[in-house]
Amino acid sequence: MRISLLHDQPETDDSLPLVALMDLGFVTHSIHMNSRLVYLDFDVSPDSPDRLTVHSPPSSGIYPPGPGWLFLVVEDTWSVARQVKVGDGSSPPEDPAATANVLGHTALAKNLLAQPNGGGEGDEVM
Repeated sequence: MRISLLHDQPETDDSLPLVALMDLGFVTHSIHMNSRLVYLDFDVSPDSPDRLTVHSPPSSGIYPPGPGWLFLVVEDTWSVARQVKVGDGSSPPEDPAATANVLGHTALAKNLLAQPNGGGEGDEVM
C-alpha cells in the first residue's frame, strides 16, 4: 500500500503529522473485538512539504490484510477517516492437512468413524 496525501500544515507548528491506520473491528456479545491502531511510516515530498507518501504496515503480524480506516493526525486533531484496503484482497492460503485435522477431531467425524463400515453401507466419510 502506497498512498499519497495532501495536508495543510499549520503555520504555527513545524512538527510532522502522524498517519494512523485503525482496524474496523467487530462487536460480539457486547465486546468490541480486534481493535488495532498502527502509526505508519511516511515520506515527505522534497518538492511539496504538504504531500506525504504513506508506507504500508511492515508485516501482516502488525496489521493483517483487510479493510481499515486511515487518519491524518495534526496537533492532536484527527482527520475524517478514509477507508482503505491493506493487501490485495485475496484469501489466505489454504492448508488441506490442517482442514482434515480439524474435521477429523469433530464429534460428527468421530461418531461416523466409530460406526461399522464408517457409518453404513454407501456412506462416505470425509
